[in-house]
Amino acid sequence: MKVEHVGAKRLMSVDDEKLKFVGKCMDHILELAQETLDTTSTNILIWLRSPQHSVPGNQPFYVPQETLETVYFLHYTHRSP
Repeated sequence: MKVEHVGAKRLMSVDDEKLKFVGKCMDHILELAQETLDTTSTNILIWLRSPQHSVPGNQPFYVPQETLETVYFLHYTHRSP
């Protein structure tokens, strides 16, 4: 495949070990975010979802994807080529 864009060439030259490391870091960040969401009270989640800073929202903040979807995509992105 011929790539002319310099930035794209640089990105394509990243080795698999570095990509795996970045993937593991992202997984850890997402796990911490999910744990934080799971342990945060509903009252705070309602304020997080509010479009205004002075009024709480109608519904609490939530993760739009179901857990099974997240697990599927996690395994999909970590599969071997």
